Amino acid sequence: MDSSPFEYVEVSPNLGHRIAGEIERGSSVVVLGYLNSGKTRLRNRVYELLKARGVGPLVRISFRQESLITRPSEVDRLLRQSVAQAWPQSLIEFSEAYDQERILAPLMELREVVDRPVVLLACDVDSMSHAMTREFLKEVRSRVSDG
Repeated sequence: MDSSPFEYVEVSPNLGHRIAGEIERGSSVVVLGYLNSGKTRLRNRVYELLKARGVGPLVRISFRQESLITRPSEVDRLLRQSVAQAWPQSLIEFSEAYDQERILAPLMELREVVDRPVVLLACDVDSMSHAMTREFLKEVRSRVSDG
């Protein structure tokens, strides 16, 4: 994509390939769109492309729940489940209590085990309360900036 912080693109059959390529090169990509506009389908396509290219570990998570996610412990539980699905061969022993200071602790623990970057493919972030979404995105931004 280009050097500007935002780029508006047309959805095309090549968009998944383009995003996968950007992720392979170490870029951070955020996809925004209307409800039911195909963002989750695109995320799944990017997942399959990256998996086929041997990129990983790939942690795929959906925050869509029956009720609004309002507590860090709920985010922690979903992240732990997603990490376990993404990397079942690891014997990660997560700390008993969630780390409220590090909402992405399960991802960081996986990164330490595999000693390489972890790709997070998240959708339905708007299923979290405003405060939880803000904290989640703040830490994601911090982790992306730190490398």
